[in-house]
Amino acid sequence: MSIWDYFKQELPNGDYDGDGVPNSMDPDIDGDGVMNEFDKDIDNDGIIDSFDHDIDNDGVVNSFDADFDNDGIIDSFDTDVDGDGIVDFISSLFG
Repeated sequence: MSIWDYFKQELPNGDYDGDGVPNSMDPDIDGDGVMNEFDKDIDNDGIIDSFDHDIDNDGVVNSFDADFDNDGIIDSFDTDVDGDGIVDFISSLFG
């Protein structure tokens, strides 16, 4: 993977599939014709996302680079992973 590919994937306003729509707003981030919510292999590496330890195929294990709410804070350091404005600890108390 080139450094350009890394930035296209990782920056919130990057454009993984090159379609002109920023990743944070793209309903089909990888450009395979399957909407993100139905895509079982977002990086098209042949490993279903639920079993893929590197979901964005950048060479970094998910637990070290996942950013569920695209706020620029890696989930392992983010106190509000889903970006709902409620600290995760409080959210977990109320389901």
